[in-house]
Amino acid sequence: MKHLNHTPGPWGYTKTQTPDWYQIEQPGKHNTLGSAYGKGNTAEQNAANASLMAAAPELLDVLETLIDALFEDAETLKTFEKEIAIALWVIKKSTKAI
Repeated sequence: MKHLNHTPGPWGYTKTQTPDWYQIEQPGKHNTLGSAYGKGNTAEQNAANASLMAAAPELLDVLETLIDALFEDAETLKTFEKEIAIALWVIKKSTKAI
């Protein structure tokens, strides 16, 4: 269940010269993928948002790996049916093209 439509990870983030503004990028490639800045956010919130966005490829990979493993065990599937449905929705949401 691997989706590779996005820019491959790892991603990182750097603080820009603009106060409280962060760029999400591929380390060493100078490829800006996005930015984290929110008017009204604290500096800590902007940094946390950048960190979360930069972790997206690894988070998706881990979630897909866990879902694949869960599908191998029928009892676990039954026990965590609601959580698995939510995880599948999150995967679909994070991998669909706009």
